[in-house]
Amino acid sequence: MQARVTIGMTLDRWVRNHFAEGQLTRADWIDNKPRYMDRRPNLPNETAEQVAERNLGTFGGWMTGGDWASRMGVMHCCTGNATRTLYYLWEHVATQEGNTLRVNLLLNHASAWADVYSYNPNEGRVDVAVKTECGKVLVRLPEWVKRGSEAVACRVNEQARAVVWEGRYVNAGSAKPGDTIVVTYPIGEYVTKELLIDALYTLVVRGNTVVAIDPAGRHCPLYQRAQYREGAVRWRTVTRFVPDQFPWWQETNCSAESTEISKWSVRQVLRRSVRLEQHEICRVNHLVKGEDAPLSPLAKGTEGGYPSRLKIMTSAFLVLSRLHTKPCSMSWAPV
Repeated sequence: MQARVTIGMTLDRWVRNHFAEGQLTRADWIDNKPRYMDRRPNLPNETAEQVAERNLGTFGGWMTGGDWASRMGVMHCCTGNATRTLYYLWEHVATQEGNTLRVNLLLNHASAWADVYSYNPNEGRVDVAVKTECGKVLVRLPEWVKRGSEAVACRVNEQARAVVWEGRYVNAGSAKPGDTIVVTYPIGEYVTKELLIDALYTLVVRGNTVVAIDPAGRHCPLYQRAQYREGAVRWRTVTRFVPDQFPWWQETNCSAESTEISKWSVRQVLRRSVRLEQHEICRVNHLVKGEDAPLSPLAKGTEGGYPSRLKIMTSAFLVLSRLHTKPCSMSWAPV
């Protein structure tokens, strides 16, 4: 149990901090960088058109403690692994085992079983909107909340329920579709000094979330999170999606027609976005069929070479992640 708790709190800290900050979400700071770089002609497989904008959503490979970039460039192996990680995190925020629903991470989440609305780090609160019959709903609380703490409270449809602990989880009891479970817990802020890579930083941490860092980065500063110290949670309207089935990629449960559409979509996007040469197009066809295929000479790590299998499959993953889903109703979600 101790090992499981340690892994859980380490994961929560990592996800909320350098993993979340590692995704490139703004490109305005990149605009002036090329003027300080040496000019050279583009290679056949390179482009200089809207490079910064087309890299939005990628993940940094040369981050420091407080800056997205210690050097110019992106290693897309980070992007490939990070996109898979995004899915694995989403998959495990809330899980259902029999008639037991577990909320494992206090992150916003939509599923066929329940929707999770996390107020952390602004407030120590999580709402669970139940969609299926549950014999037991378990909500995992952070490691700083002591078991048996009187500061923890549980309500179901505004009616108080006794707080029963099962390890690091609060057992909220049974619930039916339409019920809303609210669990509140204490959350505080502290200051610490940490050696990150090769520099000493002063961190302001709220719960497990770094909300400020000093010294700040020079290029694209990280942890500009003053909004998390406001107390009140900001809300926005979003459209959420849940899969028709879970896991959604199992083709044995998909119709032949939808499977062929998926394969066609993968090929089309890869042809258009990556501009693979003919050898690589054949390779994509092999991979979509579940077969292996040799890399072309240009894909074996030569300078300016074409994408490797990892990048090809990452692109396929991004396409397939948009398939076999159905929209849910509009809802409000904490920012």
